[in-house]
Amino acid sequence: MEPLPSSDLDTYASRYYGRGKILRLQHIASHSPKLRKEALLLALAETKAETRDVELYKRLLERLKEVGQVHIPLESEWETSVVKEDSKEVERLETELQRYRHNMIKDSIRMAYGDLGDFQYSKGNLEEALRNYLKMRDYCVSSQQITDMCLKIIQCAIILGNFSLVESYVQKAEQTPEIANDEKTQAKLQCALGLALLSKRKLKAAAERFLQVSFALQDSFNEILAPEDVSTLGSICALATFDRKELKRKLLDNKPFKEFLELTPNIRELINDFYFCHYGKFFERLQRMEPDWRLDLYFYSLVDTVMELIRDKALIQYVMPYTCVYLDEMAKVFCTDVYCLQDELAKLITSHQIQGRIDSHRKILYAKEANKRNSSILDSLSQGTHLVDQAESMLLHIKMLKHRLSIRATSATEQLYDHSHSSSNRMDWGSLHGE
Repeated sequence: MEPLPSSDLDTYASRYYGRGKILRLQHIASHSPKLRKEALLLALAETKAETRDVELYKRLLERLKEVGQVHIPLESEWETSVVKEDSKEVERLETELQRYRHNMIKDSIRMAYGDLGDFQYSKGNLEEALRNYLKMRDYCVSSQQITDMCLKIIQCAIILGNFSLVESYVQKAEQTPEIANDEKTQAKLQCALGLALLSKRKLKAAAERFLQVSFALQDSFNEILAPEDVSTLGSICALATFDRKELKRKLLDNKPFKEFLELTPNIRELINDFYFCHYGKFFERLQRMEPDWRLDLYFYSLVDTVMELIRDKALIQYVMPYTCVYLDEMAKVFCTDVYCLQDELAKLITSHQIQGRIDSHRKILYAKEANKRNSSILDSLSQGTHLVDQAESMLLHIKMLKHRLSIRATSATEQLYDHSHSSSNRMDWGSLHGE
């Protein structure tokens, strides 16, 4: 998800594999007229090479015809071969499953459901594939088998866009005992949950998940995410939602995550420009990257929200150290005009994110100083109330000691006891405050 050179779609696509790669290329074809033809051709090649999905192949051919591509004939020999082999394969797999179920061989039944699911996944019958993967649950007898089953379900659910199911099975996988020693599987689960949180627009929680991904991930999850995606998603969501302290601690000082940032130097420079307040360079980079983020399958719907959050944070960070700011100078830094900047600042003042007022005539933003007198009075009242409460508690404690009383909890209620068990020393609870 690092900025995508329009002339090098093939290099970008090479990060991914299988059905996930095809979905990304279809998304690019739908959102970029300039790249449409090339994206569809790459998707067509991947469909033939890595799936048995004849129907998808036909749909891609139709889309290519619509964009004026020179006619590419349907490869009848490949289609006939796939259909013939599929008919035999599904019969074989179902026969094996029935035999294993008859003999009640649990491990073989589990594997048979997994094989059926893989076969249906390859054909593009994703709902049927998911049903077979879910049936594996009752036949898993070890932690490793549970983890493998969860990963199959998670991947299929992501492709289907069923992120509630993704969350559920990430949680199941994380509960297996051996997961703590398996960095690669942990990394896959963090990525999957990060995407699920993105689908709910929980940007900060998603950022924290992506920032925890181990570099052991490598290309093991590239049907869904490449390492470059982890770097970009984690960094951009962090920029949008973390304060400066969190940004320093969780991102800039995160040594394991730096290995991901090495794969995306533009993202690394973007973070540094923001943190060190080089706003001119920062917004220049951001504007160059934005069009390519809109082509990402899992991020495109969040781009406007993220860009607004990042810009608001930059505006707040810029004005924070000053008692007054000249809007004409600030407008140059933020690549905008004074009137648009004034509107942006007014919105932040109205939402109480900036404490200040704008002199519209002189085009100056003045910071609003806190009312120190009111603040001191409120602090004094708060401390006084706290001290009174403490004093009353101490007096109550002294009176209880004087009358040799204590409170002991029973299974049903709390009862008051006399230490000496003498009726002459007993007194009413209310009388403690009456002396």
